[in-house]
Amino acid sequence: MTKEELIKTVNQIKDAPSVCAPLKEACENYLKAVDTTEEAKRQEELFDSIKKNITLIDELIALCSSEQGKQIFGESKASQMLEAAKSHKANGGKYCFYPACSASEKIVEAYGLNK
Repeated sequence: MTKEELIKTVNQIKDAPSVCAPLKEACENYLKAVDTTEEAKRQEELFDSIKKNITLIDELIALCSSEQGKQIFGESKASQMLEAAKSHKANGGKYCFYPACSASEKIVEAYGLNK
């Protein structure tokens, strides 16, 4: 992944409606540090945040199957998400398919990060 591709992907994560606050902050900090002496440090922090916050597909399935998931999303939406997650997993998906995780997965694969 080139630096330009990394920046584009980080912007996709940052702007995704599904991004959590800590990951969004790590994205913003990295983007502010590009081409400065802080870039390497902020990239490392970004990668750590991605590893901590990317959702495995089995975690999404568990959440959507739970009472907590039904409370968060509503029963109908949780059921729809559960079916989509199971289908995604059956097709080889390892991570959540929502925008923040999909973009994060590109970085995980490009840089050999593992959760």
